Amino acid sequence: MEPLTLDKLAKSQTGRITHLIGGDEADQRLIEMGLSEGLEVRLLHEGPFGRDPIAVLVEGHIVAMRRAEAAKVEVELL
Repeated sequence: MEPLTLDKLAKSQTGRITHLIGGDEADQRLIEMGLSEGLEVRLLHEGPFGRDPIAVLVEGHIVAMRRAEAAKVEVELL
């Protein structure tokens, strides 16, 4: 079964980050956005027609990101 990634969460779903996918540079960018393993995230908003950008709530902060970036964040549903 394919792992669940942040870009696949439905609006208002909550998950916990289990793994950041990608190389060091991609991981660093996600960390700079405030994402790291163990944190809870919730999808708040999707761009027009379910596209870019998306907005996620992380530790009380709203982070906007592209779906391509969100696809590099593995989550488990809560």
